Amino acid sequence: MEDREQAGAEKREHFRRSVEYRVTFRSEMLEFESRAEVMGEVLDISAGGLFVRSEYFEPPGTPVSLLVWIDDDEPISLRGSVAWVAEHPPKGPGMGIKLAQGWDS
Repeated sequence: MEDREQAGAEKREHFRRSVEYRVTFRSEMLEFESRAEVMGEVLDISAGGLFVRSEYFEPPGTPVSLLVWIDDDEPISLRGSVAWVAEHPPKGPGMGIKLAQGWDS
């Protein structure tokens, strides 16, 4: 098992850091249905993306807008797309988000 984890880590393009940040997100589908925001939690983050733990997730390829609270100040606005989905623990439920180039402020 450890060898498999190390092999997976070697394939990563960016170092991941474990975090616990509050996040809300919107997707095209949510905006179409009710313009709702969904609450979740960012569990890890890297230069290329992040993982959002949430009971609600979108299919891969869906564009999303995120507001991430690193502290109690103003949230950081990010855009990206769903890269993959984890439906079950230990990682999920949730989705991996590939961040778009450049951040909104």
